[in-house]
Amino acid sequence: MIIGLGGLARSGKDTFFEHAFLYFKRKGISAKRFAFADELKKEINDTCISLYGISAFTNDEKEKEAIRPVLVAHGMIRRGSSNGLHWINKIKTKIKKNSEEGGVSIITDSRFENEIREINSIGGKSIHITREGNNPPNEEERENDPKVRELSLYKFHWKDFGNEANEYPEKMVFSFLDLAREKDKWMI
Repeated sequence: MIIGLGGLARSGKDTFFEHAFLYFKRKGISAKRFAFADELKKEINDTCISLYGISAFTNDEKEKEAIRPVLVAHGMIRRGSSNGLHWINKIKTKIKKNSEEGGVSIITDSRFENEIREINSIGGKSIHITREGNNPPNEEERENDPKVRELSLYKFHWKDFGNEANEYPEKMVFSFLDLAREKDKWMI
């Protein structure tokens, strides 16, 4: 099974994954994280270090902000030169292998229409995640997020992360996945 998580940067896709990982683990099912951005970072890391002295994998917020335009530009150039398939093709083999081993593959950054269409077309489950007060960080996301939301099969909403309504994020994700699996008879 493949699950694609869509939504703006900082909407809580990785937080959702962390709890989904535990959910499947408790059910005796292996779950693995995949991200198009990880492949992008691998591809451009040496260039970022050479030109800017910053790793594409930095955790420093200032450094992340400094190289974000470079990462976005590189990602868009690769998408444009491959009919939008470059990043999908980069992870397809890994996801197929994980599926053959009985695992759930969770893609944590499905931010474009064609990525959601691809996930849906192969029987995957697309989930659009929103977070209260979260705005698009750039024009690409402002333009693409409404399309991703519309095509996603499921919608999940976090209150603002500072809000005590998120006191039980694990319970929120577990309940959501239980309902989705029961309603649509997810085969895992």
